[in-house]
Amino acid sequence: MKSEIKVIKKLLTKEDKAKLPLVLLLSVILPIIEGVGLSIIFPFFSVAKDFSNVFENQYLSFFYKLMEIESAQYFVIFLGVLIAIFFIFRTFFNIFYAFIINKFTYSLNRSIAAQIFSKSISLSYVDFTKRNSSDLTQTVMQESLNAASVFGSILMLITEATVLLVIYSVLLFFNTVVTIYLTIIILTILLIIHLIVNKKIQLYGQQRVNSQKSLYEILNSSYANFKYLKCVSKNEDIQDKFNQESLKYQINNQLYKFLSSIPRNVVEGLAFSLLSLGITFFIWTNNEDISSIVAVLTLYAIAMYRLLPSVSKINYAINDILFNRKSLEVLDEAFSLDTEIFSGDNQIEFRQILELKKITFGYKENINTLKNISLNIKKNQKIGIVGTSGAGKSSLLDIIGGIIHPTSGNILVDGQEINSNNIRSWRSLIGYIPQSVYLFDGSISENISMFHTLDIKKVKECLKAVNLLDFVEKNGGINIQVGESGIALSGGQKQRIGIARALYNNAEIFLLDEATSSLDKKNAKQIISEILAISSNKTVIAISHDINILDKFDKIIEIKEGVINE
Repeated sequence: MKSEIKVIKKLLTKEDKAKLPLVLLLSVILPIIEGVGLSIIFPFFSVAKDFSNVFENQYLSFFYKLMEIESAQYFVIFLGVLIAIFFIFRTFFNIFYAFIINKFTYSLNRSIAAQIFSKSISLSYVDFTKRNSSDLTQTVMQESLNAASVFGSILMLITEATVLLVIYSVLLFFNTVVTIYLTIIILTILLIIHLIVNKKIQLYGQQRVNSQKSLYEILNSSYANFKYLKCVSKNEDIQDKFNQESLKYQINNQLYKFLSSIPRNVVEGLAFSLLSLGITFFIWTNNEDISSIVAVLTLYAIAMYRLLPSVSKINYAINDILFNRKSLEVLDEAFSLDTEIFSGDNQIEFRQILELKKITFGYKENINTLKNISLNIKKNQKIGIVGTSGAGKSSLLDIIGGIIHPTSGNILVDGQEINSNNIRSWRSLIGYIPQSVYLFDGSISENISMFHTLDIKKVKECLKAVNLLDFVEKNGGINIQVGESGIALSGGQKQRIGIARALYNNAEIFLLDEATSSLDKKNAKQIISEILAISSNKTVIAISHDINILDKFDKIIEIKEGVINE
């Protein structure tokens, strides 16, 4: 339990911690109200059965004299109305408490998910490539929900354990011996069940995380490679894998629910069996009916009616914590991810020249993709980069864009070094156009203005610049839907939207990473010509396998085995 609380404390924000005292206070008040509700039942039934008992109870007698009510009957009536009002108040308090707890728990879920998402998008690009996107998605969406569930279970455990303690204290006050005997019997059986069940539940929780992870991977890989899936006609194989993991996920969850229900059913059956046997034993030993102990029996019946849900909730809370313990471990690991550190937010301007000095880079230690590269790029210059696959072209482009950091060497803009103080400003000057432009399931205008405020006039200007405005207006305007991954558009149209996106962002430097490799030569040449036409006042650095489409560039650089050949 200590480890779970430690992780949750780490996940709580200042805002969450500020709300916590109120939640804990309500969690303490609720058991007190429950205890008061139970403790007033026995005296009320006692005096309702015999009005003269008002005078035998020192507390009721005191209030009777203090209030100067003319008869014991009217006092009992007054007491009944007062108890009814109290239980109405109790009902509304329980409803209010449930609202606050649920609001806090789901707010915590949102807060944890936001923190983990922030961590994931703040990873360095190199670290991001080492992680599985399905794992990240599962952590943000599912494990954060499970962590909030654990916190809710801890609160439930505190509340219901306190309710149990308060009601138990009331029962001890009225009949110590019977209460202790009942406690010993019930706790012994619960302990045996706990030892058998809880380790199983923890195991199923770990297996649930693994099977859910596999399901996310199957879904993501199937949807991302839908065309390939159609071509290879392997629907049955993929379906079989999905069914197998789905079955594991189902079994782990159903066994958890089944095992969680055992203690509640055992305790309920045991409690009412003991009550029935107690009544039977009284009748057998005293040879009389139970009228003399009706009030006591009523007290124990009501106590059991309230205690059984508490025992059930405590059992559920413990099992939920055990079942979702693995989720906390996953979140703790995610929360400890190293993210990019920015020392400042200084502005940088590109006016004359970009210098790369002795740049070396490698994704793996002692294996360099780029080796001691030096390069000067003038503002508004058009640079083409060619080379075989794996030569280091994309790595060089990513270093120029500030997406990855060199292992050694320096990048200077007009003599000013790019570092953690100004790299965000430098990145804002970059317009990155990849080989496959990602388009989400939204409108053309939303895909162009992605991550920025929508300006319809500017969207149209960008579409006109990339020769796409006429097509868009003939087919429904800038609000037409492109479909998931731009399925409603051709390859050339997707690339044009990628260029329009870079223009919309006011990029000064266009980085084209094989931006035309998926197009035929005619369309590739046309796209490059259009880019050059709209970028007279921009710097363009383009990677391509085909040197012929770069014939209008100012300079062609060849990279071979991580070294530049100009």
